[in-house]
Amino acid sequence: MLDYIIERTNKYIDSMPKKERKKFGQFFTSKETARFMAGLFTIPEDLCMVRILDAGAGSGILSCAVLERLEQIGSVQMIELTCYENDNNILSLLKENLMACKDNSEKNIQIKIITDNYITSQYLDFNSMLGSNPNPVKYDFVIGNPPYMKISKDAPEATAMQNICYGAPNLYFIFAAMGLFKKVATRSWNYRYTHNQ
Repeated sequence: MLDYIIERTNKYIDSMPKKERKKFGQFFTSKETARFMAGLFTIPEDLCMVRILDAGAGSGILSCAVLERLEQIGSVQMIELTCYENDNNILSLLKENLMACKDNSEKNIQIKIITDNYITSQYLDFNSMLGSNPNPVKYDFVIGNPPYMKISKDAPEATAMQNICYGAPNLYFIFAAMGLFKKVATRSWNYRYTHNQ
């Protein structure tokens, strides 16, 4: 299945000018790297339900690599996958890729795609501000290939997470920090990201 997703992503890359992709900090993961990253997760043998967050889903390569791995684990019966992606250029490809993975799986896979900004949509919860959710959604595994770009110290993402931003912050560091916040604390560290520049 991952070969199919990579093939479709390569067609997207060929059709989208590099300047446009750079604007969103998009650097797509290779098949080999995606499988390697999916293999780094420590998955308990008795885990029957898995909740996954893909914070910068792109075309879904890393999500599909993790789904491919979970397909081989008999105890896992249900998978809840939440993907954040706010680039309208790639949303339809992401949806189609994830549906292809779901349709070709024997697992019960529930997919939710959120088109909000991953960082700014959660700043109330992250900062424990008035109006925040006292029990924000947490995930067993946080994966991602966040945007790789520096942002200004007054960018919305930097001001949403002021307590971790100094100087000119990198957007991928902010993604990693939010990934830690969204991770279930009782399990081992399972945030993985790739840097493909």
